[in-house]
Amino acid sequence: MTGFLTKYAETTKVDLGDDYWAEVKTHLNRRETKEAQKLLLRPIMKMVGEDQETTAELDLASYQQAVAMSAIIAWNLTDENGVDLPLAPDSAKAESIDRLPSDVFDKILAVVEGIKPKNKEEAAKAKVEKAKAEASFRS
Repeated sequence: MTGFLTKYAETTKVDLGDDYWAEVKTHLNRRETKEAQKLLLRPIMKMVGEDQETTAELDLASYQQAVAMSAIIAWNLTDENGVDLPLAPDSAKAESIDRLPSDVFDKILAVVEGIKPKNKEEAAKAKVEKAKAEASFRS
């Protein structure tokens, strides 16, 4: 019998067309999720007269980058010259991810976040609204 966490350690291959693929985790662990969530809202403190005011700025791009960094396990993607886009060390992986076309990045992220393609935009809007509500609540 396998352990409980085994069912959450699965990966899947995302078909990116023309025989290109990315292998990604289907579930992030709690640590990976917390690290990404820390980047989602950036607190901003400012003085208004003698009062301190705290607001939050949504940083969805940093959150998504952190999710992608944790989720992408392997791929066969190459640059314009056919050179493999590296996934190690982390700095090279981040640079490789940044080079992806936005629609490819979005497709990979949608699989990791469990978003069905037709509901992706709606789910992204819901995530933004939830983050805004949490930011309002904190301030």
